[in-house]
Amino acid sequence: MKSDKTVIIWIPNEGTGTIRSIRINPRLMKVFFFIAVFCIIAVPILQTGVIMLYKKVTTMRQHEEQLHDKIAALLYVEKNLAAVEEKDAMLRHYFGLEKYKSLEPIMIGGGKIDIESTAPGSTGSNTEFESLNLPASYSISLPENLKRLYTNHEVLNHLIIKQEEARKFTPSIMPVDLKNPRISSDFGWRKNPFTEKTEFHSGIDIVGPEGTKIISPADGVVVTKGYDQWLGKYLVIQHTESIKTIYGHLDTIRVKKGDLIKRGQHLGRMGNTGMSTSRHLHYVVVVQGQVVDPVQYILNQHGAS
Repeated sequence: MKSDKTVIIWIPNEGTGTIRSIRINPRLMKVFFFIAVFCIIAVPILQTGVIMLYKKVTTMRQHEEQLHDKIAALLYVEKNLAAVEEKDAMLRHYFGLEKYKSLEPIMIGGGKIDIESTAPGSTGSNTEFESLNLPASYSISLPENLKRLYTNHEVLNHLIIKQEEARKFTPSIMPVDLKNPRISSDFGWRKNPFTEKTEFHSGIDIVGPEGTKIISPADGVVVTKGYDQWLGKYLVIQHTESIKTIYGHLDTIRVKKGDLIKRGQHLGRMGNTGMSTSRHLHYVVVVQGQVVDPVQYILNQHGAS
Protein backbone atom coordinates (compact mmCIF):
# COMPACT_ATOMS: atom_id res chain seq x y z
CA MET A 1 0.00 0.00 0.00
CA LYS A 2 1.38 3.37 -1.06
CA SER A 3 2.18 5.69 1.86
CA ASP A 4 1.53 9.46 1.72
CA LYS A 5 4.19 10.18 4.32
CA THR A 6 7.83 11.10 3.90
CA VAL A 7 10.33 8.84 5.64
CA ILE A 8 13.67 10.14 6.94
CA ILE A 9 16.15 7.31 7.73
CA TRP A 10 19.19 7.92 9.98
CA ILE A 11 22.07 5.44 9.31
CA PRO A 12 25.14 5.75 11.57
CA ASN A 13 28.67 5.66 10.08
CA GLU A 14 30.56 2.36 9.69
CA GLY A 15 27.48 0.36 10.58
CA THR A 16 27.57 1.17 14.25
CA GLY A 17 24.62 2.23 16.22
CA THR A 18 20.92 1.87 15.59
CA ILE A 19 19.23 2.75 12.30
CA ARG A 20 16.40 5.18 12.91
CA SER A 21 13.56 6.38 10.75
CA ILE A 22 11.12 9.25 11.09
CA ARG A 23 7.87 9.49 9.18
CA ILE A 24 6.74 13.07 8.46
CA ASN A 25 3.48 14.17 6.98
CA PRO A 26 4.11 16.03 3.64
CA ARG A 27 1.80 18.85 4.69
CA LEU A 28 3.92 19.41 7.76
CA MET A 29 7.00 19.48 5.51
CA LYS A 30 5.41 22.19 3.43
CA VAL A 31 4.70 24.21 6.57
CA PHE A 32 8.34 23.86 7.67
CA PHE A 33 9.48 24.86 4.19
CA PHE A 34 7.33 28.01 4.12
CA ILE A 35 8.47 28.91 7.64
CA ALA A 36 12.11 28.57 6.57
CA VAL A 37 11.56 30.71 3.48
CA PHE A 38 9.73 33.32 5.57
CA CYS A 39 12.59 33.48 8.06
CA ILE A 40 15.14 33.85 5.27
CA ILE A 41 13.17 36.82 3.87
CA ALA A 42 12.12 38.37 7.20
CA VAL A 43 15.48 38.43 8.95
CA PRO A 44 17.07 41.11 6.66
CA ILE A 45 13.90 43.17 6.85
CA LEU A 46 13.85 43.01 10.63
CA GLN A 47 17.57 43.78 10.73
CA THR A 48 17.04 46.90 8.60
CA GLY A 49 14.15 47.99 10.82
CA VAL A 50 16.24 47.58 13.96
CA ILE A 51 19.06 49.65 12.45
CA MET A 52 16.65 52.42 11.44
CA LEU A 53 15.06 52.39 14.88
CA TYR A 54 18.52 52.62 16.49
CA LYS A 55 19.39 55.63 14.30
CA LYS A 56 16.13 57.35 15.24
CA VAL A 57 16.73 56.75 18.94
CA THR A 58 20.31 58.07 18.59
CA THR A 59 19.06 61.18 16.76
CA MET A 60 16.39 61.79 19.40
CA ARG A 61 19.00 61.50 22.15
CA GLN A 62 21.21 64.02 20.32
CA HIS A 63 18.27 66.42 19.98
CA GLU A 64 17.49 65.94 23.65
CA GLU A 65 21.10 66.79 24.56
CA GLN A 66 20.97 69.87 22.32
CA LEU A 67 17.73 70.98 23.98
CA HIS A 68 19.29 70.50 27.40
CA ASP A 69 22.27 72.61 26.31
CA LYS A 70 19.97 75.36 25.01
CA ILE A 71 17.93 75.33 28.19
CA ALA A 72 21.12 75.47 30.26
CA ALA A 73 22.33 78.42 28.17
CA LEU A 74 19.02 80.22 28.63
CA LEU A 75 19.10 79.61 32.36
CA TYR A 76 22.65 80.99 32.45
CA VAL A 77 21.53 84.11 30.55
CA GLU A 78 18.57 84.53 32.89
CA LYS A 79 20.85 84.15 35.90
CA ASN A 80 23.26 86.83 34.67
CA LEU A 81 20.61 89.15 33.29
CA ALA A 82 20.32 90.93 36.64
CA ALA A 83 23.99 92.03 36.50
CA VAL A 84 23.53 93.35 32.96
CA GLU A 85 20.37 95.17 34.06
CA GLU A 86 22.33 96.81 36.88
CA LYS A 87 25.06 98.05 34.54
CA ASP A 88 22.42 99.25 32.10
CA ALA A 89 20.73 101.22 34.89
CA MET A 90 24.06 102.77 35.93
CA LEU A 91 24.78 103.95 32.38
CA ARG A 92 21.27 105.32 31.93
CA HIS A 93 21.67 107.20 35.22
CA TYR A 94 25.06 108.56 34.07
CA PHE A 95 23.46 110.03 30.96
CA GLY A 96 20.38 111.25 32.83
CA LEU A 97 18.10 108.70 31.14
CA GLU A 98 17.12 106.67 34.20
CA LYS A 99 13.42 107.34 33.64
CA TYR A 100 13.57 105.47 30.32
CA LYS A 101 13.48 101.69 30.78
CA SER A 102 13.98 101.27 27.05
CA LEU A 103 16.00 103.78 25.02
CA GLU A 104 14.59 102.73 21.65
CA PRO A 105 12.41 105.85 21.26
CA ILE A 106 15.27 108.21 22.19
CA MET A 107 16.12 110.42 19.24
CA ILE A 108 19.82 110.96 18.57
CA GLY A 109 21.16 113.26 15.90
CA GLY A 110 17.70 113.90 14.51
CA GLY A 111 16.69 110.27 14.10
CA LYS A 112 16.52 106.85 15.68
CA ILE A 113 19.50 104.55 15.68
CA ASP A 114 18.86 101.69 13.25
CA ILE A 115 18.94 98.63 15.47
CA GLU A 116 15.84 96.84 14.17
CA SER A 117 17.75 94.73 11.64
CA THR A 118 20.33 93.42 14.12
CA ALA A 119 18.66 93.27 17.52
CA PRO A 120 17.91 89.79 18.89
CA GLY A 121 14.25 88.90 18.46
CA SER A 122 13.76 91.78 16.02
CA THR A 123 11.95 89.57 13.50
CA GLY A 124 8.80 89.75 15.61
CA SER A 125 8.79 85.99 16.24
CA ASN A 126 10.12 83.99 19.16
CA THR A 127 9.92 80.66 17.29
CA GLU A 128 13.29 79.44 18.53
CA PHE A 129 12.31 80.08 22.13
CA GLU A 130 8.79 78.76 21.69
CA SER A 131 10.12 75.49 20.22
CA LEU A 132 11.86 74.78 23.51
CA ASN A 133 8.48 74.57 25.23
CA LEU A 134 9.73 76.70 28.12
CA PRO A 135 7.56 78.48 30.67
CA ALA A 136 6.11 81.80 29.58
CA SER A 137 8.58 83.71 31.78
CA TYR A 138 11.41 82.38 29.58
CA SER A 139 9.84 82.21 26.14
CA ILE A 140 8.41 85.74 26.25
CA SER A 141 10.17 87.99 28.77
CA LEU A 142 13.73 86.79 28.06
CA PRO A 143 13.78 87.64 24.32
CA GLU A 144 12.10 91.00 25.03
CA ASN A 145 14.63 91.83 27.75
CA LEU A 146 17.54 90.83 25.51
CA LYS A 147 16.24 93.01 22.70
CA ARG A 148 15.69 95.94 25.08
CA LEU A 149 19.18 95.61 26.57
CA TYR A 150 20.71 95.32 23.10
CA THR A 151 18.89 98.48 22.03
CA ASN A 152 20.00 100.29 25.18
CA HIS A 153 23.58 99.18 24.56
CA GLU A 154 23.51 100.60 21.02
CA VAL A 155 22.08 103.94 22.18
CA LEU A 156 24.46 104.25 25.16
CA ASN A 157 27.43 103.30 22.99
CA HIS A 158 26.37 106.03 20.54
CA LEU A 159 26.19 108.53 23.41
CA ILE A 160 29.62 107.49 24.68
CA ILE A 161 31.12 108.01 21.22
CA LYS A 162 29.47 111.43 20.97
CA GLN A 163 30.71 112.31 24.46
CA GLU A 164 34.25 111.25 23.54
CA GLU A 165 34.09 113.41 20.42
CA ALA A 166 32.87 116.34 22.52
CA ARG A 167 35.61 115.75 25.10
CA LYS A 168 38.29 116.09 22.41
CA PHE A 169 37.10 119.63 21.75
CA THR A 170 36.59 120.65 25.40
CA PRO A 171 39.53 122.57 27.00
CA SER A 172 39.93 120.24 29.97
CA ILE A 173 43.69 120.24 30.71
CA MET A 174 46.18 122.87 31.88
CA PRO A 175 47.48 124.89 28.91
CA VAL A 176 51.08 124.78 30.18
CA ASP A 177 53.59 121.92 30.10
CA LEU A 178 54.49 122.03 33.80
CA LYS A 179 54.30 119.35 36.49
CA ASN A 180 53.21 121.81 39.16
CA PRO A 181 51.64 124.86 37.49
CA ARG A 182 50.77 127.78 39.76
CA ILE A 183 47.91 130.23 39.26
CA SER A 184 49.04 133.72 40.33
CA SER A 185 45.75 135.49 39.64
CA ASP A 186 42.28 133.96 39.67
CA PHE A 187 39.23 134.61 37.50
CA GLY A 188 36.98 137.40 38.75
CA TRP A 189 37.27 140.80 40.40
CA ARG A 190 40.76 141.98 41.42
CA LYS A 191 42.92 145.09 41.73
CA ASN A 192 44.63 146.01 38.47
CA PRO A 193 48.43 146.07 39.13
CA PHE A 194 48.84 149.07 36.78
CA THR A 195 45.83 151.26 37.59
CA GLU A 196 45.24 150.08 41.20
CA LYS A 197 41.53 150.02 40.34
CA THR A 198 39.24 147.06 40.96
CA GLU A 199 38.57 145.44 37.62
CA PHE A 200 37.19 142.16 36.36
CA HIS A 201 39.89 139.66 35.41
CA SER A 202 38.56 137.71 32.42
CA GLY A 203 40.82 134.68 32.82
CA ILE A 204 43.54 133.19 35.00
CA ASP A 205 47.28 133.96 35.10
CA ILE A 206 49.62 130.97 35.18
CA VAL A 207 53.28 131.60 36.01
CA GLY A 208 56.26 129.52 34.96
CA PRO A 209 59.99 129.61 34.23
CA GLU A 210 61.52 130.92 31.03
CA GLY A 211 60.83 128.69 28.05
CA THR A 212 57.66 127.15 29.49
CA LYS A 213 55.70 125.48 26.69
CA ILE A 214 52.12 126.57 26.05
CA ILE A 215 50.00 123.61 24.93
CA SER A 216 46.48 123.31 23.56
CA PRO A 217 43.94 122.02 26.09
CA ALA A 218 41.76 120.53 23.32
CA ASP A 219 41.44 119.99 19.58
CA GLY A 220 40.55 123.05 17.54
CA VAL A 221 41.62 125.50 14.84
CA VAL A 222 43.67 128.71 15.11
CA VAL A 223 41.37 131.62 14.24
CA THR A 224 43.52 134.58 15.36
CA LYS A 225 47.24 135.22 15.82
CA GLY A 226 48.36 138.77 16.57
CA TYR A 227 49.62 141.45 18.92
CA ASP A 228 47.64 143.62 21.34
CA GLN A 229 48.90 146.42 23.58
CA TRP A 230 47.33 144.72 26.60
CA LEU A 231 47.74 141.02 25.75
CA GLY A 232 51.00 141.38 23.82
CA LYS A 233 51.49 138.40 21.51
CA TYR A 234 48.30 136.40 21.69
CA LEU A 235 46.53 133.47 20.10
CA VAL A 236 42.86 132.45 19.76
CA ILE A 237 41.77 128.84 19.16
CA GLN A 238 38.19 127.90 18.21
CA HIS A 239 37.33 124.48 19.64
CA THR A 240 33.62 124.28 18.86
CA GLU A 241 31.02 126.72 17.58
CA SER A 242 30.47 127.85 21.16
CA ILE A 243 33.88 127.38 22.84
CA LYS A 244 37.16 129.20 22.21
CA THR A 245 40.31 129.86 24.24
CA ILE A 246 42.67 132.87 24.32
CA TYR A 247 46.39 132.84 25.22
CA GLY A 248 48.07 136.17 26.07
CA HIS A 249 51.56 137.58 26.84
CA LEU A 250 53.29 134.90 24.73
CA ASP A 251 56.98 135.13 23.91
CA THR A 252 56.83 133.03 20.73
CA ILE A 253 54.03 131.46 18.71
CA ARG A 254 54.64 128.24 16.74
CA VAL A 255 51.31 128.02 14.89
CA LYS A 256 49.53 130.17 12.34
CA LYS A 257 45.96 131.10 11.48
CA GLY A 258 44.03 128.19 9.99
CA ASP A 259 46.17 125.45 11.57
CA LEU A 260 44.30 122.42 12.93
CA ILE A 261 45.34 121.83 16.53
CA LYS A 262 45.36 118.64 18.63
CA ARG A 263 45.08 118.38 22.40
CA GLY A 264 48.54 118.73 23.97
CA GLN A 265 50.09 120.30 20.85
CA HIS A 266 52.89 122.85 21.42
CA LEU A 267 51.53 126.34 20.63
CA GLY A 268 54.36 128.60 21.75
CA ARG A 269 56.35 129.81 24.77
CA MET A 270 55.29 131.70 27.89
CA GLY A 271 56.40 135.35 27.81
CA ASN A 272 56.07 138.86 29.22
CA THR A 273 54.78 140.80 26.24
CA GLY A 274 52.13 143.56 26.40
CA MET A 275 50.94 144.99 29.74
CA SER A 276 52.56 142.45 32.04
CA THR A 277 54.49 142.67 35.31
CA SER A 278 56.24 139.31 34.93
CA ARG A 279 56.41 136.19 32.75
CA HIS A 280 53.06 134.42 32.76
CA LEU A 281 50.20 133.12 30.57
CA HIS A 282 46.90 134.95 30.57
CA TYR A 283 44.42 132.13 29.79
CA VAL A 284 40.79 132.84 28.88
CA VAL A 285 37.90 130.47 28.12
CA VAL A 286 34.91 131.87 26.24
CA VAL A 287 31.62 129.90 26.08
CA GLN A 288 28.64 131.18 24.09
CA GLY A 289 30.33 134.58 23.86
CA GLN A 290 30.77 134.86 27.65
CA VAL A 291 34.03 134.48 29.60
CA VAL A 292 33.92 131.71 32.20
CA ASP A 293 36.30 130.54 34.91
CA PRO A 294 38.83 128.26 33.13
CA VAL A 295 39.43 126.30 36.33
CA GLN A 296 35.92 124.84 36.05
CA TYR A 297 37.03 123.10 32.85
CA ILE A 298 40.49 121.93 33.94
CA LEU A 299 40.45 118.28 34.98
CA ASN A 300 44.20 117.76 34.92
CA GLN A 301 45.95 120.31 37.09
CA HIS A 302 49.32 119.01 35.89
CA GLY A 303 48.90 119.77 32.21
CA ALA A 304 50.22 117.14 29.78
CA SER A 305 53.29 116.14 31.80
